[in-house]
Amino acid sequence: MSGFTSRDATLVKTQKFPTAGKAGSTATDAIDLGVRSAIGVRSERFELEVAAPETTDATLPSGTSATLKLVSSESPTFETPTVEKSWTLSGAGEARAFRFRPTLESNRYWRVECETTGTTGAGSDALEYSLAYVC
Repeated sequence: MSGFTSRDATLVKTQKFPTAGKAGSTATDAIDLGVRSAIGVRSERFELEVAAPETTDATLPSGTSATLKLVSSESPTFETPTVEKSWTLSGAGEARAFRFRPTLESNRYWRVECETTGTTGAGSDALEYSLAYVC
């Protein structure tokens, strides 16, 4: 991990997992990185951090998983998203964070999507994941 540690509270987006008892998907609000400079790059060095919640065998029982996808787009509506990185959670696991450093030429809008498969357990829809801009 790098030395980036500063967070702007307005650039932290959280969302809950899909409804318990069935498969589904949710997404955080987007973080807008703003327009690129005149030479087509971003001047500030930063990372995006995806935080995944602690899971249990009860919230993600056998045969069930949750995939967190870090996606970007040039459109705020994510009409043509690009999956930059994904992580799959299943069964019991500690809360954890994953960092990603976009290229200086990266897309403007970023969010995290959560897609569950199988039948999620009771309380799974109380689990929260997040996306944070870290510089």
